[in-house]
Amino acid sequence: MSADSFNLSVVVSTYNRAADLRRMLDALARSRTEAGLRWEVLVADNASSDDTAAVLQEFAATAPITVVGLYEPRRGKAHGLNQALGLARGECIAFIDDDILVADDWVATVVAHFRAHPASNCIGGRVELHDVRDAPVTIKRSLQGSRTDLAGFSPDNIPIIGCNMAFRADWLRQLGRFDTDIGPGSVIGVAEDLDILYRAVRAGGLIEYVPGLLVQHNHGRRSEDQLRAVYAGYYAGRGAFYAKYILRRDALVLRWAYWEALKLLRPRPEPLRLGLYRRSRLHTLLQLGRGALRYLRFAQNRA
Repeated sequence: MSADSFNLSVVVSTYNRAADLRRMLDALARSRTEAGLRWEVLVADNASSDDTAAVLQEFAATAPITVVGLYEPRRGKAHGLNQALGLARGECIAFIDDDILVADDWVATVVAHFRAHPASNCIGGRVELHDVRDAPVTIKRSLQGSRTDLAGFSPDNIPIIGCNMAFRADWLRQLGRFDTDIGPGSVIGVAEDLDILYRAVRAGGLIEYVPGLLVQHNHGRRSEDQLRAVYAGYYAGRGAFYAKYILRRDALVLRWAYWEALKLLRPRPEPLRLGLYRRSRLHTLLQLGRGALRYLRFAQNRA
């Protein structure tokens, strides 16, 4: 390892969540690591209008870890991730969200896993609720580890979540940058983690779910309106994902899109229930189509 490199880079893209950001940074600062482990935190401020810049500046001045603050004026989480990715100096790169609280051993667990498993390129871990009053969404609670390849991959149930995932840096860079058209803050939908994970398994990689890699999600969503907005973004993002790869004549993605549409069109007596939010299958199908059409309209106009 060269003098200017690190064992791990932790990357975060944040927007108007100054209080959450402070809690996230404080949790990282409490990390327990072995002596000599070198790691850094890169935070991309995605054109926030709150106290994000001040929080980041204050924390960086006193933090026991290396903190790099970045400013990304283009709206969209993926723009921030890509800017940070270009500057990250870690042998491994981990991604969390600004409303995540990592366990004290999270940093050590990421590094230890990659050291103990030289063939590992992509891992993710458990995501629990921080506040039990929040709806049980955007979490992953299984205590059973798993390994997923292309044959086992499913776009409507990805094996790890983007708020708790890590890659070997050289391998991640071979996959390319995050798609800025399909992430939080875009006009299309939310599927930047689905997209990068699909590229990972499409390239022959394995996605490993490591239950011991633990974070808590402090997302704060409790009302039906909040859940409706969350799922609308996810379904629209998946529709955009389908459109992106179908346009590239990807037969596997075309098959996935076909079977999901067919499943949603089959009559069922009850709507699906997700947390507090009940949704119809027709509504889900319409959101998938909405995302696909948005992708065709916005993304392809820039092609």
